[in-house]
Amino acid sequence: MSEPARVAGGHKATINNPNTSKEAKERSKQVLADMKDSGELNVSKDDMKNTGNVIGGKKAAIHNPSVPEETKDRLKHELEEDHVLIPACCRLHWPPSLEIKYRSKHIM
Repeated sequence: MSEPARVAGGHKATINNPNTSKEAKERSKQVLADMKDSGELNVSKDDMKNTGNVIGGKKAAIHNPSVPEETKDRLKHELEEDHVLIPACCRLHWPPSLEIKYRSKHIM
């Protein structure tokens, strides 16, 4: 028996593939709707991801010079909300309000 998440992934790929027929796309949409209605797809996207990899990706993006500053700020806020301890080198250019909030929670 296949894992529901893998089956759903195949149907999502079919829907987004420009080379598949309209009928195949409609069939995949129906299968996904049926899986959702039956509760087979009750696992959220966040549950399927490795938390360590997600945190590492966010930290890497903060250091990437091609990532826009707005995105870096959003990622810093997300890490803060997840209570991830962030090295001081990553906090150098934080807005003062975020730095104060971080220090009040983690540095006493």
